[in-house]
Amino acid sequence: MCLLGALVYAPSAQASIAHSESRTRSNIDEDWRFALGHATDKDADWNFATGYFSYLAKTGYGDGPANPLFDDRGWRELSLPHDWVPALGFAEDASYSHGFKTVGPGYPEHSVGWYRKTFDIPESDLGKRIRVEFNGIYRDAAVFVNGFFVGQEPSGYVSQSYDISEYLNYGGENVVVVRADASMEEGWYYEGAGIYRHAYLLKTNPLHVANTAPSSGRISTTAAALRSRSRRRS
Repeated sequence: MCLLGALVYAPSAQASIAHSESRTRSNIDEDWRFALGHATDKDADWNFATGYFSYLAKTGYGDGPANPLFDDRGWRELSLPHDWVPALGFAEDASYSHGFKTVGPGYPEHSVGWYRKTFDIPESDLGKRIRVEFNGIYRDAAVFVNGFFVGQEPSGYVSQSYDISEYLNYGGENVVVVRADASMEEGWYYEGAGIYRHAYLLKTNPLHVANTAPSSGRISTTAAALRSRSRRRS
């Protein structure tokens, strides 16, 4: 049975080459810039969302750090994964279940973090579908690419994946920006704050398998069934 599985599932050399050419997933953990913002003070939050048109009203109108021309040279350089909470101080009136750290309710000056990364996309990628993926951001994370708002996830325990193909500069420089807001708590334990898991760029052909999700079926003491579902995108 094991041999049969190997014969059925082992890809040929040509198939492996074709797969590697049609789908690449690159880690983008290195060379990020980071700075704290502010949950309630627009000025201290780098004047984000203060323009005449908001990024929700007009596409491509990301302002403050979400603007691709924003000067982040004074920000801290770091690599992912990252949690900004350990560097904060302690306070007696802070949440005891979160380690008495000065983040979350009552500490708006420590509860928003900004991340920016500049990266190049070759002109040869034009026509591919390109997604940015974050395996974990705590929390309420808004994502921008070249000033375009591409999505937001309120929970800190859900991964994020966005098709950014239409917003990229092919053959030029691009900027991805994340604003994480840890003002609210989701658990009764230490949760941290920031992009605490890895980030990736996924490149595929226009027609591709979006994802595959296994699930268990019937299970007994002598047998088990495993189901797999895939989605095709074009």
